[in-house]
Amino acid sequence: MLKPAGVETTSYDARPRRLGIIYNAHSGRHRKRWAQPDLGAGVPAIRAKSPAEIEAAVRQLADAGVDLLAVAGGDGTVQSVLGHIMLGDIFERPPLLALVPTGSTNMTGNDVGTVSVKRDGWQRLHAWASSPRDMDRHVIARDVLRIDPGGSAPPLCGMFFGAGAIYNAVEHTQKRLHQYGMRGDVGPGVAFTRFVKAVATGDRRYFVPVDVRLNDDRGHTIDQPSILLMASTLDTLVLRMHPFWGEENGPVAWTSVAEGAEGLLRRIPAVCRGRRRRWMTPDKGYRSHNSDRLALSFDGGYIVDGEFFTARSADGPVVLSSAGTARFVNL
Repeated sequence: MLKPAGVETTSYDARPRRLGIIYNAHSGRHRKRWAQPDLGAGVPAIRAKSPAEIEAAVRQLADAGVDLLAVAGGDGTVQSVLGHIMLGDIFERPPLLALVPTGSTNMTGNDVGTVSVKRDGWQRLHAWASSPRDMDRHVIARDVLRIDPGGSAPPLCGMFFGAGAIYNAVEHTQKRLHQYGMRGDVGPGVAFTRFVKAVATGDRRYFVPVDVRLNDDRGHTIDQPSILLMASTLDTLVLRMHPFWGEENGPVAWTSVAEGAEGLLRRIPAVCRGRRRRWMTPDKGYRSHNSDRLALSFDGGYIVDGEFFTARSADGPVVLSSAGTARFVNL
């Protein structure tokens, strides 16, 4: 199985970097004693939560010449930052990114790598920025997912798109489980267990299929209800899942499992691991490919990195593609 494009490390210029920080003090696992930046006036650190605040922070740091941008927050904060970096003209060249995982969910950071500040504070990252070393080992590249929602809605960026039961599971996790302190992989684990139970019992009260028409640039088409529909540029998702087994070389990996797919209950483990089996065929309800571009027409909700959106087929298809490559530092 070929991996999506953009997962390899590359050689980088080892010049000193100008460090800047955006931190979301309201993220699910933010702890003031270790997540609050404390590097002095020489390193700009901006507190931001809302999309408007994050955009203003990104612009301010770009104006300050920042080319190593640390983001302390969860997947939603990272998703917002990526959109301003990859889709706008704020930076002449996208900065290196360093993710400090302080969110309720940190799927992107768990895949691309993170910077820990729990033990040594921010000093380690600051020192590395002053004298970058082992760049090929500490920097990894990933394509960033571009989502064009259709209609007049502006494009956005992220690393994961999900609809159908994926949307329902994230909604359940955020609205019902986070309030009980089930953060990290605990909430998704409970939601996944509930999904398996729903498959086993035929219960569709909480997990609803999405009736979707899909077309990609490789000639693959779908026009049927899907219980699972997901696309990503990440290598691994929550719970270390890799539910992709496409063989093409393309940046956007996507998988669809049809409502009523043959033997889904006993085949869920193989689907989640992305290990191709001879029964993983369209006639049995299983599809997975790597594409450069795919268009999805449906009515209903979808998620991008844990943030909720709504599609209307009357507005045209939701189009997924690559917004380009981002580079992440992990220390």
